[in-house]
Amino acid sequence: MRPVPPKWLGLALAAAQLLQSPSVTLRDQFGAENRLEPGEPAVVIVVSAHKLRKLKKWEIAIRERYEGMRIVRIADVVPSDPPATYEAVAERLRTRVPDEIPVWIDTSRVWASEFGLDTTLPNLLVLGADGSLSGTVRGRFSPESFAELARLIEEPVDSR
Repeated sequence: MRPVPPKWLGLALAAAQLLQSPSVTLRDQFGAENRLEPGEPAVVIVVSAHKLRKLKKWEIAIRERYEGMRIVRIADVVPSDPPATYEAVAERLRTRVPDEIPVWIDTSRVWASEFGLDTTLPNLLVLGADGSLSGTVRGRFSPESFAELARLIEEPVDSR
């Protein structure tokens, strides 16, 4: 019987493909084009555009414990949920999100599709400086889920 690879291995392969793919350039609510490049660790948060308010507790906790950690917010746009166009989502974000917080808008659902994410709740992907995926945490903020996120940030994949 062949051993079954851990779940994070498939996610790590998807992360590597996304980071190398030129098609994964997303515009934020201000029209700036953004792309993840290896070079610094990051926490990427992918959630439905309608659920962005669920990120606040996550962001506060990450910033308090990991000053300077790059946080990338990706608004997943489900075609059946109005507004489903880039322009409509960007306009809504410009009125509801502070100017200093860019939110990348994913109208093609690239991140949700590549990682098999259900974006009705936040999905936090921890990426190392080399772009490798350390793991994911999904759900609302809780002390237990934050402890899992902290473990992913602080422990290299090799040591688990």
